[in-house]
Amino acid sequence: MVIAYRERYEGLVAYARWRDSTRSQRTQRIGVVWAERYGGAYRNRRGKCPEGALTVQEAHARAIQLKDEQEAKLTAAAAGREDNTQTTFKTVAERWIAYGEAEGGWSPLSVRNRRYTVKELSRAFGDIPVRAITPKQVKTWWTELHSPRRTGGPASNRNANRLHSELRAILSWAADDYEIELNPASGIKRHSERTNDDAPPFFSVEEVEALSRQASARDAVIFKTAAFAGLRRGEVLSLRWGRVDFTRSSLYICESVGVDKDERVRPKWQSTRTLPMAPQLAHVLAAWQPEHAADDELVFPSQLGGKLDGSALRRRYAVARDKAGLRTLPFHALRHTFASLAVAGGADLVAIKSWLGHRDLRTTARYLHHKDRTIDAALLGAAFSGVVEQAAAIE
Repeated sequence: MVIAYRERYEGLVAYARWRDSTRSQRTQRIGVVWAERYGGAYRNRRGKCPEGALTVQEAHARAIQLKDEQEAKLTAAAAGREDNTQTTFKTVAERWIAYGEAEGGWSPLSVRNRRYTVKELSRAFGDIPVRAITPKQVKTWWTELHSPRRTGGPASNRNANRLHSELRAILSWAADDYEIELNPASGIKRHSERTNDDAPPFFSVEEVEALSRQASARDAVIFKTAAFAGLRRGEVLSLRWGRVDFTRSSLYICESVGVDKDERVRPKWQSTRTLPMAPQLAHVLAAWQPEHAADDELVFPSQLGGKLDGSALRRRYAVARDKAGLRTLPFHALRHTFASLAVAGGADLVAIKSWLGHRDLRTTARYLHHKDRTIDAALLGAAFSGVVEQAAAIE
C-alpha cells in the first residue's frame, strides 16, 4: 500500500492506494494531514495538530483500516453473491452513487445532483432488472421525455441529454458486474442544445449603475463585481480578500458554494483561474475593503461571518432590478455583461474563455454577436481598395 500526499486548497491531503484481492486498483481519500515534507518523506509539523486533521501516524493507521474494511466487504460479497439477473435498475443506480461518493471523488454537490437524476430515471426503469433493459425501452423513454403528458412537463433538450448521459454511465458502470454485453442506452442521437443564434442578453454599464443605486451598499458591490469580473454567483459569494490582488490588478478564483453554503468547493468545471481586475472594479473593491482585512476573510460575509445565502441574494437582485426599471434578466445576466462588453471592447476570445472559466470555446463564441466591426470593416476596406486599384491598372 502507498500513501500519497497532495496539496489541496484545504491543506495537505493524504490518499491511500493499493490493489485489492481482485487485483483492482483502489484509491481512498484519508483526510487532511498535519505534516510537512522532510527529505523524500513527510513528518509531523511542529505545534498542536488542528482539530479535524491527522498526524502522519494516524494517517497510516487510517489507511490500513480503510484497506481492511474494503477487503471485508469483498469477502462478504463473495460469500453471499446475489442473483444478478434480478437486480433492479434502482438498486444498481443507488450503488453507482455510493461508489462515486466513496471512491469516485464526487463532490457533495455532484452527489446531490445525481440523486435527482437517479430519481427521475427510476420512474422509467426503477423496477426493471438491469440486465433486462432493452434498447427499445430506452428509445421509448427517450421519445416520451418530450411528451406534454410527462410528469413535470416536457424535458428541455439539455435536460434530456443530461438524463441520457447519466443512464448510459450507470449501465456502463454496471456492465461487468451484471454481465451487460451491450449498453442499451447506446445508439441514441442526442438533441441539439442550441436554442438560437443570439448571444445571451446583458446589461449596459449604465444599467449596472442604475441597478446598484437601488441596492444596499453591500449588494451594489456584489452586482458590480459580478458584472465587471464575470463571476458566477457562488464565486462572488466565496471571494476572499487574499484572492484580490490590487498590486497586480487581478482576481484569483478558486472557490465556490457547495451543498453546504459554507463549504469550500472548486468552481464549476474546476475552473480555478486568474482574471484581470478592471480599474473601475478595483476602485469599488478598495473602497469596500475593511481596514486590516485578513486574507481568509470573505469579501461579502453574512452577519455571522459565513457566506451569504445565494437564494436571498437572487431575490434582492430582482427587487433592485425592478425598482430600476430594467429588463427582467436573471442574476446570471451580470456575467453575460462582462463577456459581452469584453468582446465589444476587442478582447481576445481565447483570453475571455480563460477569464470566464469556460470549457469550450464555442460557449464563449456566442458573445461575438456584440463585437464592434468598425475596425474589421476598415481593414477589409483597405484590402479591397488595393484589389480595386490593381484591377483598374490591369484594365
